[in-house]
Amino acid sequence: MLLTVGDGAACVLLERTPNGSGFLSMIHGTEPALAGSMTVSSRFPPVDANARYQYEFHDVNRAAEFVRARWRTLFCESLASAGVCREGLGYALFHQTHAAQMDDLMTDLRLDPAAVPVVVRDYGNMGTPTFAVALAGIHSRLLPGDRILLQAVGGGVSWCAIVAEHQ
Repeated sequence: MLLTVGDGAACVLLERTPNGSGFLSMIHGTEPALAGSMTVSSRFPPVDANARYQYEFHDVNRAAEFVRARWRTLFCESLASAGVCREGLGYALFHQTHAAQMDDLMTDLRLDPAAVPVVVRDYGNMGTPTFAVALAGIHSRLLPGDRILLQAVGGGVSWCAIVAEHQ
């Protein structure tokens, strides 16, 4: 596999391929109007290794509505940008915060559950490792030419989605 996506904020190349990157599209962004919806009120950098960040949340309903809608619009934008129709997508891997989120996404986006590895039920919200665990679960079934979406929308109101073709 070529890549992983981390919590709406980062994309990381895992390996080189002889035929190019395999990326068909990549969308990354943030919503500046909601930048203050989650802030860290504790000192940065931390005073010692045992320090814990204290988060403060503001305008929670507006941010939650935006994030929920962004999951769905980003899915459609990503496929359109890659020139891939929903039926041409082999797998959809999502950052997974909780099981209800995954159930709602699969229903709203009309995705075949066999094409959406759900790991949150077994491992909980792992952040970035969600993608590595999901990829490990499907890797033996991937065929050259399979198209895969990796998508994350984070609580920091940022997002990243990649459509790639397995080589």
